[in-house]
Amino acid sequence: MAAIDCLTRIANTKLIDSDLQYCFLDANKLPFQANGQPARSNDNSTFVSYEALLACNKLDEYAGIAVSVQASCLCAVDIDHCLTKENDISTASELAKEVISTFDSFGYVEFSFSGFGIRILFKQPCISNYKQFYYLKNSKLGLEYYQFDQPGRYVSVTGNCIVNNSLDSINHVNVIHDFLEKY
Repeated sequence: MAAIDCLTRIANTKLIDSDLQYCFLDANKLPFQANGQPARSNDNSTFVSYEALLACNKLDEYAGIAVSVQASCLCAVDIDHCLTKENDISTASELAKEVISTFDSFGYVEFSFSGFGIRILFKQPCISNYKQFYYLKNSKLGLEYYQFDQPGRYVSVTGNCIVNNSLDSINHVNVIHDFLEKY
C-alpha cells in the first residue's frame, strides 16, 4: 500500500466530505506530518486536511494515511484479524458481520491497513463516562472503540470501502450503548 493510493481511493468515498484531519503513516503505522516530522496523537495541530496531504511532495515515502479521532471529532470501531482472506468481506468472521450490521446504516466501513481487519468511522456525540463502564479495547474479541473525548488516538484509513455512508453527526447513542453492552 502507498499513501498516494489511499488518498486516491478516499477521494471516491464519503470521507472526503467530512472535514477530517489526517497524517501520513510509515510501514510500521507510525504517524508523520506532511513536513516529515512525527505527528503526535495528543496534538491536533500535527494533523492536516486532505488537501494538505495531497500537496506534500513526498507522497511516495509513506505507506498510508491516518485520521485523528480527536481533531476530527470522530468515533471509530476497529476489528482486528476478522478476515481470513485479505480485503475479502465474504471471509469475515461472524463477529465482524454482526458489528458491520450494527453500523451499516450510518457508519463508513472499510478494510483496514493490513487488509485483514475492518474499520468503522462515524460522527456521534461522546458517551459520558463510557470508559468507566465499558472496554476501550476488548482484546479477547480483537475489538476496539474510540471516541474523541479520550486521549489522543488516530486510526489508519485506506479508502478500501465496504459501506460508503456519510459521516454526518447524528445521534445514535442507543445503538452505541447496545454495541458497548454486547461487546
